[in-house]
Amino acid sequence: MPGFVGRLARVDLSKGEVREEEIEEGIFKRFLGGRGLAAKILLEELSPDVDPLSPENKIVFATGPLTGTAYPGSGKHIVAAKSPLTLIWGESTSGGYWGPELKFAGYDVLIVEGRASSPVYIWLHDREIEVRDGAHLWGMNVVEATKRIRCETDERARVACIGQAGERLVRYACIINDMNHASGRTGLGAVMGSKNLKAVAVYGSHRRLEVVRPAEFRNLLVEAHKILEASSTAQSLSNYGTSGGTPALNELGILPTKNFQTGVFEGSERISGQAMAESILVGRTTCMGCPIGCIRAVRIEEGPYKGVTEEAGGPQYETVAAFGSLLLNDNLEAIARAHYLCNQYGIDTISTGVSIAFAIECYERGILRKEDTGGLELRWGDPELILKVVEMIAQRKGLGDVLAEGVRRTAKKFGAEAERYAMHVKGLEVPMHEPRGKKALALLYAISNRGACHLVSSHDTPFAGKGIPELGIEGGLDRFAVEGKGKFVKSTEDLMGFCNSAVICRFPTAVLNPEENIPIKMIAKFLGAVTGWDVGPRDLQTFGERAVNLARIFNVRLGVTRKDDTIPSRFGEEMPEGASKGQRVTTADLDLMLDEYYKARGWTENGIPTRRRLEALEIGEFARLIP
Repeated sequence: MPGFVGRLARVDLSKGEVREEEIEEGIFKRFLGGRGLAAKILLEELSPDVDPLSPENKIVFATGPLTGTAYPGSGKHIVAAKSPLTLIWGESTSGGYWGPELKFAGYDVLIVEGRASSPVYIWLHDREIEVRDGAHLWGMNVVEATKRIRCETDERARVACIGQAGERLVRYACIINDMNHASGRTGLGAVMGSKNLKAVAVYGSHRRLEVVRPAEFRNLLVEAHKILEASSTAQSLSNYGTSGGTPALNELGILPTKNFQTGVFEGSERISGQAMAESILVGRTTCMGCPIGCIRAVRIEEGPYKGVTEEAGGPQYETVAAFGSLLLNDNLEAIARAHYLCNQYGIDTISTGVSIAFAIECYERGILRKEDTGGLELRWGDPELILKVVEMIAQRKGLGDVLAEGVRRTAKKFGAEAERYAMHVKGLEVPMHEPRGKKALALLYAISNRGACHLVSSHDTPFAGKGIPELGIEGGLDRFAVEGKGKFVKSTEDLMGFCNSAVICRFPTAVLNPEENIPIKMIAKFLGAVTGWDVGPRDLQTFGERAVNLARIFNVRLGVTRKDDTIPSRFGEEMPEGASKGQRVTTADLDLMLDEYYKARGWTENGIPTRRRLEALEIGEFARLIP
């Protein structure tokens, strides 16, 4: 089946049973893969009242039609389950080579259910599925376990693994594949830990996937590479990684600083991708099929933070800001060490940094005292404190055991006064982007199905110039305006829904930069060349819109409505300084954007998908799941 293998692997750890199932082409033609297919599976198979850390929860690893091809940015896969952090839709994507390897091994999708009686790992190779004893791996960090598993299976195997944080059920534990690529958000590493599943190793000797029109695909590939070679965005990502934009965000007054109290950090240059390139950077790596090479590789051999190696990669922007400006820390080597520890233990750098910032602010305001912190004095800008608390969270020791529950739960434990400083949406900690200086982002945070997420839709700033006319997405956006942002978020969210179903990286695409990167109409041609389908740009949006609606239905079954589509109260306060000084997102602003967004989606005023819209999207059978 061109673009697909046409099979899924299912592993029931409770029963010790493995089997494969066929997937009909008609399923792919509606749900595509990735998020769309994972949402379909979980809606059909998962009870809404399931405990995320119980054997009844299921975790889905899914690829898409472009995964494993030479398309630039085709190395991604998606992982989905009910989240132990947010208790709603849980989803995370990761790059590298694990996703393509799953397809080479013979499967588009892997579903894991149940709970093993003792630690295990799954070895999946050339359509053979084994559940192997993993007791000797329990307690190992990610790099140690990955190397051991490769010795026991195949040195070419790709391994998706949890560290000690996942074993200890830290609610924002992540899954690390290829030792330095993270399925970072919503705590899916804890789901693996709850199942006594240490890792999933995959390898396939069949390295080529069927393409219907190979000559057309090759021609498109040549053209796409030329576009990326000429793209200043792609070049910056290659040279400096995502943190190359840190100084620019600071100039715009939207660099999250001091737990989002401000958007200006005087140490921004010292923690930037440019500073990294001049100091600790030793190499760049990439994901399958991508010429950009945005992944950092860093090494520190001397000084207080020595021992950081390139095996665990290097910090990208989210990590740099979460352990840097958010905590008033301008020590780049300490940030790299924090990243190294998080990758070894397997914890989300965003949620970890936000949790530490929350604790420091609560301490500064007298909500926490030394007797609450185990004698720790929580201070801004203290690298040694930051690293100590990272270890405490991963090991669930002392204050770290409390913070390992996420800021929403921790705030309830600290008391009502603390809740105003807990930066989360729907239980997911806010990522390193300040919405007061780009208002579409505020709406994006509010409506995201997994909670606060910067990857659900496009941001305002890249669309200040050109738009995507073939899809009716206008350019010339004013980042401070609220009018028109509902329609903008809906349209670009559909495109990101496609990317997460295809499954492809947004960095090389027009979703990130409509002026320079691969245009949407070319991506549609790529999909057509691979599958043989007759698709255009609007069809890509439809794939994405289906995925968005399915994830929303998953949440609506759990009681999510307009009341939950909100943002932290801090964003209603005026920015105190910088180029975004005076900006805020009022309740009226958010209501206006929500009304426009729901209308564009064809949902009710309370944010509920309608049967009419679902039927128009050819997924009307899921309307019965809406209470």
